[in-house]
Amino acid sequence: MDEGEWQTATGPGQHHTSPPAGGTCVSPARPPTERQVQRSCALVDDAARELAAAPFWRHLAAQLERLPPHCAGAKLQSMVVYGLGSLEQPGAVHIRYQLAAARLLAAALPLAAAAQAFDPVFTALDRATLAHCSMEVLAQDERGRRLARSPTLFFMPHCEGLLTDALLAANLAAGTLHNVVVLGNRFSGYQLAWAPPCRGRRQAGEGGGGAAPERPSTMLRLCGCGAARELAVGECGFPVASAFNDLGLHWFPPDWQQLLDASVASGSGSGGGGGDASDPVVS
Repeated sequence: MDEGEWQTATGPGQHHTSPPAGGTCVSPARPPTERQVQRSCALVDDAARELAAAPFWRHLAAQLERLPPHCAGAKLQSMVVYGLGSLEQPGAVHIRYQLAAARLLAAALPLAAAAQAFDPVFTALDRATLAHCSMEVLAQDERGRRLARSPTLFFMPHCEGLLTDALLAANLAAGTLHNVVVLGNRFSGYQLAWAPPCRGRRQAGEGGGGAAPERPSTMLRLCGCGAARELAVGECGFPVASAFNDLGLHWFPPDWQQLLDASVASGSGSGGGGGDASDPVVS
């Protein structure tokens, strides 16, 4: 995948390329009318109220409480939303509920500044709706490489694995992985997808028609040495299942570097196998 290409996914094996801004799936770049903005904001408000009363939200809040002390909810000072998609995309109901969840999370966490968001497909209407939700739209594409200088929640439901991998690689190199919390597709799902015999099929291009997907090597390396930890986030019967399926909360213990070094020293963390489902990712 080209470094400038963004993809979104519904799971480790299912993804689609987000359309470019101004393409057929989003509105033209002309400013939205006041009525359109009011309608979009009202829909997100309604979604947030519905979500706040749903078992899923209570479950997600409970899972946040289970994070370890160094990255617990009370310590999360920053929040970044990557790859949300456009509210104007066809069939974007799930995106509305994901934005509602991000809004509820931002309000519940002790953030030091407004939550920030970026997706190259954001339209003018999306930006106005995000502002209504008290979120700041990033001016530049960070390509997922934000360094977590303090405990940070990265809200990335259904983002392609390579975007998550770019985030992990940047923070691994900077020594800041312990500050990273990712709410996104379950890493354990990627482990299964890249474990034999599935790995061979993926490397060959499943179905024989498309290019083989690129391997999220940093993610698999961290999972394989036990440095990536996971709490499953169930859908809890939420009616818009595509909004929150296959999610997990992921974090990295303070001794992640020692775990990685020990794995390399033992020869099991060189990046060749990437780990399998038996590796110690907590679920």
